[in-house]
Amino acid sequence: MEHEMKKYITPLTGRRIGTVIIATALLLSAFGVRYWFDRAANNIPHVPLQEKEAWVTVLVHGSFATTLGLISVFNVIKDKMRKTNYKKMTRLMRNDPFFYQMQPLQELGLKPLEPTFDPQGMTHKHAAFPISAAYQVMNEIAHNEKEKNYFYTFGWSGLVSQARRRKEALKLYLALVEEYAALKARGINPKIRLIAHSHGGNLILNTAGIHELLQKGIENEPTSDRYPDADQLTSMTQLHTVLKSHDAAHTIAPFHIDELVLLGTPIQPETLAFFLSPFFKKIYNIYSDDDIIQSMDWVSTRRYYSEKRVALTPISTHQPTIIQIKVTLNKPVNEGPTEPVIRPQEPAPAETDQSKAMGTIKDTIHTLWSRIFGARNTKAALDPLHKEFWFMGWKARDQQILAQQHIQPYPYAIFLPFIQKLIAKLPDTHDVDIVLKFKADRISLSAYDHGSSEKRKKMYINSAVLKELQQHAQAWKPENITPSHEMELLHRYSQMLGT
Repeated sequence: MEHEMKKYITPLTGRRIGTVIIATALLLSAFGVRYWFDRAANNIPHVPLQEKEAWVTVLVHGSFATTLGLISVFNVIKDKMRKTNYKKMTRLMRNDPFFYQMQPLQELGLKPLEPTFDPQGMTHKHAAFPISAAYQVMNEIAHNEKEKNYFYTFGWSGLVSQARRRKEALKLYLALVEEYAALKARGINPKIRLIAHSHGGNLILNTAGIHELLQKGIENEPTSDRYPDADQLTSMTQLHTVLKSHDAAHTIAPFHIDELVLLGTPIQPETLAFFLSPFFKKIYNIYSDDDIIQSMDWVSTRRYYSEKRVALTPISTHQPTIIQIKVTLNKPVNEGPTEPVIRPQEPAPAETDQSKAMGTIKDTIHTLWSRIFGARNTKAALDPLHKEFWFMGWKARDQQILAQQHIQPYPYAIFLPFIQKLIAKLPDTHDVDIVLKFKADRISLSAYDHGSSEKRKKMYINSAVLKELQQHAQAWKPENITPSHEMELLHRYSQMLGT
């Protein structure tokens, strides 16, 4: 199987494929049959369904309409959302199918998702379908069709609120318990993979606290003796309050989360301790240098800024595996040893909490100015931006200088199967830089120890696969995906609320 896999991800040049397979692949591709094209052109053996490993793969979106939080900014800071115009506006947007066209989003709750490239018969072109379908194609290639994925989305309010994320975490936990039992009743014994964007990751992290409280019994109040860290104690106390107010919160999950993938999740003290929970077998924390949004949540955390990286050391063998992955399109340059050049200079001032907070406020103002007044970015962004991890790129301005230009319109989430496969080849490392490079015939992924210019591993994806996926995506392009149309909708909501 390893030999088959190498053939599958090597460049087109020098590939030895039989004439019959080539002819079959070309014929089927002409009719747009992506699945069979991949199997024939890349010589993938058929794996019987009963031999495939079952996975529940859940896509969890992040905060919704974040900038609207400024409508009720003081209530948002106090985490008191009830009856605010921000909450009302967010609810209207969250229920409008127009916004389902940009990211993997469905209705509230845990909803099954059947990946497809065919929008025929659908009233709305929801992005969840082509994104999950592209992910599935990539996953089948990376794992040689050894997985059977049952896809879902988990929809929540999206409010920028610690309290709300804790309540939504309980809903997710109970929904997973119910769905797991239903699959087991059908003879399916699945592993669980949760893929989250932005604050969807913090929502999921709270499920670890819920699981622990249920194991200990909700009659046991969290105490400082059990949780000496003040932030963890506060979070556990708040989660305990949520559990006590919910009649159905008595079932302990008979499973663990096998994989938690975080894309641009703001690392905050309120959920930091949950990274070490045994409820998560493996956590991938994926970020990029150009994602400034990830650090900009200064309202729903007591620290007034968020981190990109998990600052937990050491990570011992009995704790869940936390793998930190920086994704970049920049190629590290190893110039070799050189004679040091000594120049007298003042030492750089140490970064403090106050300086980080001021930097966050500055980034927020710059981002809002760009959003409101349409300021154009002239600097090439060589790393994925916050939205480029998760959102379709239908309405991106200055596409030619964005990282998403290489995979337009897909988000970088579709590369997760290959990123994870590359990481699996480096079982001894937990802190990696993944460099993507796009060429006409192939896409390369190279792994480096974080901050190092010495390459550890490299693998390729045939560019023909991405090109075929991009062709399928065009059938899902919305008609009114423009900033002006979005502003019209917001104006309409504002009039409905009398604001």
